[in-house]
Amino acid sequence: MERLRRMHRSSCLRRALGAGAVAALLVVAGASTSATAATGVQRAATCAATGAQCTSAGTSAELRLPASRSGAFTYHFEIARPAAGTQRLHAWVPLPISGPAQRIEGWKVVQGWPHEVVVDPDYGNHFVRLDLSDHSRWKGDRIPVTVVFEVTRWAQSSMGGDASPLPDAPPADGRFLQASARVPIDGRIEEEARLVAGDTAGAFRRARLLYDHIVSTVSYDKSGSGWGRGDAAYACDVRKGNCSDFHSLFVAEARSLGIPARFIMGFPLKANARTMEIGGYHCWAEFYDPERGWVPLDASEAHKHPDKRDALFAQLDEHRIAFTLGRDIRLPGAEGGPRNHVIYPYGEVDGREHEAVETRVRFDDSGAKRATASGVQTSTRLQALQCEKITALAESLSA
Repeated sequence: MERLRRMHRSSCLRRALGAGAVAALLVVAGASTSATAATGVQRAATCAATGAQCTSAGTSAELRLPASRSGAFTYHFEIARPAAGTQRLHAWVPLPISGPAQRIEGWKVVQGWPHEVVVDPDYGNHFVRLDLSDHSRWKGDRIPVTVVFEVTRWAQSSMGGDASPLPDAPPADGRFLQASARVPIDGRIEEEARLVAGDTAGAFRRARLLYDHIVSTVSYDKSGSGWGRGDAAYACDVRKGNCSDFHSLFVAEARSLGIPARFIMGFPLKANARTMEIGGYHCWAEFYDPERGWVPLDASEAHKHPDKRDALFAQLDEHRIAFTLGRDIRLPGAEGGPRNHVIYPYGEVDGREHEAVETRVRFDDSGAKRATASGVQTSTRLQALQCEKITALAESLSA
């Protein structure tokens, strides 16, 4: 079992397997290190490569893969044509995160605009930077851009279930313990955190107390002004806001107690629909526990659905797609300053922000279309790495 955990910690294996296969391997390896377990691991390789749902009939343990959702995510936006004489027009679009709970398997820019992938220097978020300067071929007042991603998302659990991969430790530079522009970690933020959880031992228990307090005392309320900026001080004082305010408050209070925490932005998926237009973003948070790794939570949804309070701490369902993590994000190549958070396209005209952007977002897991069609950019070694690594693991277990 320890050999498996050491192998999983390598970034190569995490990228090759994805959360579903790793979770299945841990279930099998935890039950046995015999040839029976190796058979189960080989079955896990098949599951991982084909996306099938499998059980290990005839073995000492059931091989369970976490719930997942795969489909084409379409990000369409139209940017107002700039004034005559403009020389440079660029736009940045976030790419979905690839990690233990989510994998992007392909993407394409439908209109064929010149583009490159850039990575922000602080958090490692990936963006498609598009050069729209030669827009004369498009008539009318608006310039269209469509980016399609093929993405798989797994349910997450840090409660000892079958969906909990072993994630990385926080970076040594302490970035997930530091304050940011709208996430202070001193003053009344720290005072409230210490009052709620300061005398409790253990990051996991402290985080649960903070989570419960926020769920119970902050209202999901988008009336008035000030909400939606991810402003921890606003949420602390006014006790209302949207998902960004809920989770900024949690991140701030956790950091004030010395618990690494991070802010994640993405989009929600309707659980009972295969094809959908997505009306707006959603965000959640994670904190780091030395015994469990990065632990997810969704305080705003727990407030809206009190019966799901326990289900939304240390576990999340598969009905969401993560795009970026962190705050005060510096977009490579952009001349504007850091962005509070990034989920929608950002445009610049001759180095100045261009705000005239309209966005539509769509998700389709009906199987009718795939982002891996002609022209897509893919990781061609993904399935080969899956088979190679899992086969090696199966051989080591049966040795």
